[in-house]
Amino acid sequence: MTRYFKMKEFFEGKIDLWKSFWLVGELIYGVILILIIQFDRLLLNSSDNGNEISFFYFNDLNIISKVILFFWTLYISVGVWRAAENYRGWIIWVIITFVYISYRVFSLKLLFI
Repeated sequence: MTRYFKMKEFFEGKIDLWKSFWLVGELIYGVILILIIQFDRLLLNSSDNGNEISFFYFNDLNIISKVILFFWTLYISVGVWRAAENYRGWIIWVIITFVYISYRVFSLKLLFI
C-alpha cells in the first residue's frame, strides 16, 4: 500500500524536484527502459540486432513494448513536470526541466514512425 501512495505522490508532483528528476525521471526510468528492451528482445524476439546495442533501435520493438514505453514515459514526464511546477527555487531549474521533459515527450512520436 505504501508504494501506491509513493507513486501517487510522485504523479501529483509532491516529491521534491531533484528526487523526481534524478531518481525517478532518470535512474528508475533508465532501469525500466533497459528492462523493457530486454523483455522485448528475450521474450518477444522482435529486436534481434546481433552484436549491436539494441538500446538505440526503438523502431524494432514489438508494439506491446512500444505501448508500455509510451505510457511509462508519460507517467514519468507528468510526475516530473508537476514537481517542477511546485518547485520553489531558482527559475532556471524549472525552465531546464520543462525543456528536457518536453523533448522527451515530443520524441515519443519516433517510436511509431
